[in-house]
Amino acid sequence: MNADGTNPAPLTAKLYVAAEDTHRWPVFLPDGDRFLFWAGTFGSTADNRTNGIYVSSLAALEKKLLIPARSNAAYSNGQLLYVDGKRELIAVSVDVPHAKVTGESRVLAEGVAYQPSVYWGAFTAGGNGTVVYSTSTAAALSVLTWYDRTGKELGRVGDPGVLSNPAISPDGSRAAVDIADLKANNVDIWIDDLKRATSSRFTFDPAEEVSGVWSRDGSLAGLSLKRRNWDRALNKEGVGPYA
Repeated sequence: MNADGTNPAPLTAKLYVAAEDTHRWPVFLPDGDRFLFWAGTFGSTADNRTNGIYVSSLAALEKKLLIPARSNAAYSNGQLLYVDGKRELIAVSVDVPHAKVTGESRVLAEGVAYQPSVYWGAFTAGGNGTVVYSTSTAAALSVLTWYDRTGKELGRVGDPGVLSNPAISPDGSRAAVDIADLKANNVDIWIDDLKRATSSRFTFDPAEEVSGVWSRDGSLAGLSLKRRNWDRALNKEGVGPYA
């Protein structure tokens, strides 16, 4: 990309390997050439050693693993910062040019806010050594609510929860909605029967399933993100043409 923001081009597209789904959370280092980023696969187990924080550069586009992790990264005064599986903010000395850890890790803070669906911790660091982080994991509760065209509330569907991406079936009888289970750090799709005022869980996989999409015949045709075995999901709850 030019300095004025024109002509953007993929930077790490040629660095993908078969075990990776995404590259994200880039952080440039003080030299303006090298940068850190996270590479891996969401929903993988904690012992996946290819998920981690990598270093690359604009001059020599290759990537080297600095440390296995499921977290974004920050860098300050020779210290690499990330969040571990216990939601602890960790700092460790690194030799970036040689892509290796040079010291023992230490805990800077506990209970750091963390989004397990995308492996992102709420922290950052300045070049002067200042570290800022959040411990709040509060999520806004909401409930599906019907309104008429004038904005008058007509009724509510289901119970309050951490809801997102509601999708109403073509015949208007059901709604698919993402509901977060904060204790399990997971999101599943639930089906609300709008006529019977009942709700049933649709997906059960440990991976996160979101954004149900209805087909024209009323079946829940697809779930984005981690779910790819649609038929197994459809059969589980008897939704759509498999009922």
